[in-house]
Amino acid sequence: MMFYNKQKKSNQVKYKRFINGGASMEKMNNPNSVTPQINYRFSERIFCRCFNAKNIATKDISIDAYKDNYGFGIKTFQNSNKQKIAEFNDPEKYPLSNSDPINVAKTISNYRNMRLYKVIEDYNLSKIFYHFIYRNNKGEISIHEQNIDLINLDGVFLRKSKKNHIVEFSDGLNDYSFNIKKSTLYMKFNLQNPFDSFEFENKRDDIMYVTENFLDEPLSKSPLESIYLHLYSERRKKVFPKSGLNQWNADGRPRHHDEVYIPIPIKIHNDHPNFFPPRDKLFRLKTDDGQKFLAKVCQDNNKALMTNPNQALGKWLLRDKLNIKPGTVLDYEILNSLGFPYLKISKYDSENYIIKILKND
Repeated sequence: MMFYNKQKKSNQVKYKRFINGGASMEKMNNPNSVTPQINYRFSERIFCRCFNAKNIATKDISIDAYKDNYGFGIKTFQNSNKQKIAEFNDPEKYPLSNSDPINVAKTISNYRNMRLYKVIEDYNLSKIFYHFIYRNNKGEISIHEQNIDLINLDGVFLRKSKKNHIVEFSDGLNDYSFNIKKSTLYMKFNLQNPFDSFEFENKRDDIMYVTENFLDEPLSKSPLESIYLHLYSERRKKVFPKSGLNQWNADGRPRHHDEVYIPIPIKIHNDHPNFFPPRDKLFRLKTDDGQKFLAKVCQDNNKALMTNPNQALGKWLLRDKLNIKPGTVLDYEILNSLGFPYLKISKYDSENYIIKILKND
């Protein structure tokens, strides 16, 4: 018994509902995937929210969260049980004196141990372990935990490797591999004897549960700041046929007709540098008519505002508000006929925003 099994049953139920809700969102974005999909940042946040742990996942250290004297490495993955556990990209900080495989294995093991010692000392931890969600192509989701072990330097021995830049080794307790080209250490996780498991069900109720409960409500009743976003390129007086409101029409994979994003001009970021959260950080986007979405800014230069599920924003904007028929490629003339609608987005805090559609007089 590690951590999960010691938690209240009600918190375990809440956690699994968050997991299923997150996977249901991703199912709408990837309808052909037979394996449930869960974003790794989402898994970190729901673990911390359900079990009252402190989220430090954005720090470049060996754990993602802690509570009391416990430290957690939080992961979610599918298919292979071999997963990345550390990167050593700085050659000055983590030099390799030679390329002899046993030397590489022991040197990297020592660096790994040093990083673990440091996080244990910095956060006064008595126990560190991995908490991970595994997903398979049968639709099963299982919850596991296992120790984060120091590597036994005296017990390190090589295993056969098929590639020269991959050093396979073990310390008798765990199996590791180090990719010299990527400076990345991997470990094989134990998928036997999960602490809990359930079968994924695509549930809209769980999507709504995530949207309602994933983030706290804003403390302020008045917005801190507002911005205005046009639905076309002001500089070019154009709606691009395969991006933005027409992302559903892009080349490549088949896309749902409500799949869109709202372009964010670089000028908005320059004039309002702290308006949006960092790239890919989820926030609540509430519409003026009461709908709630989880949203994020993404793509290069944070140029896109999207929701999860992706098509939720498209349905609200294109179908509910503008009454555009599915399959219509929007252009400047159509927007002109609609009175050049634009969006007002108001920020209440870093996790809560309200979006409203307006029209030019």
